[in-house]
Amino acid sequence: MDEFGLSSAGGNEVAALFDVSIQLSEGEEDLGGAGVQFRIISELPDLQEILAVRRAGQAVSLIKSIRLKRLVFDSIGINAHTGAVDIDGYIVFFNETNAQGIRNKYIRGEVHVVVNAGVGVDGRLMILFGTYGIVPTTETFTFDETFFSYWYIEGQIIISQGIPIATGIGLYGLIGGVGRNVVQQPPNPALGETGPNIFVPTYNSYEFKFGVTFGTLPRRRAVQR
Repeated sequence: MDEFGLSSAGGNEVAALFDVSIQLSEGEEDLGGAGVQFRIISELPDLQEILAVRRAGQAVSLIKSIRLKRLVFDSIGINAHTGAVDIDGYIVFFNETNAQGIRNKYIRGEVHVVVNAGVGVDGRLMILFGTYGIVPTTETFTFDETFFSYWYIEGQIIISQGIPIATGIGLYGLIGGVGRNVVQQPPNPALGETGPNIFVPTYNSYEFKFGVTFGTLPRRRAVQR
């Protein structure tokens, strides 16, 4: 176990935080590994009950009254290295409700594969699925602007040596993405945001991306269109 911690989960609930990873190797060669971050949510007795404990028997009864509520996974990661192929991937689970009662719950995953043999291929696939809005209180409901689902899928392939498509011209890469009810926006430094574009759930919107990278052969001087 790499890390352990405790934090409040709201109300009388407390979260035990676990960060566990396993790494495999053969001699000095790294073969890969896996890791997981998760929380165990428990419900504690009322503060008055805790303060009222005076005897060992009361303490035992109090401990028995602690109830395990749920298990929450925060992220899962994997990586593997075989020499010819390298694989890295992760899945992140996100669930947050703001002060206005708007919940953003999603799963985001990405896998990155590098094939070192042949022409050399570097591939990446990212998926995002979620729901956003004020969660309905009825068992049956219809998605609308107050509560809706969203998704985005993006893939990219980079070919290090290029594929000839015409005299002196080669194909070096492709990228494409499509999404529904979500848009990408650049980070806002004024809000402390940095890094890549941020996915913002936006009802009744579409997101498209497409790109091609060409270059000269045999020496690459790529031009993206």
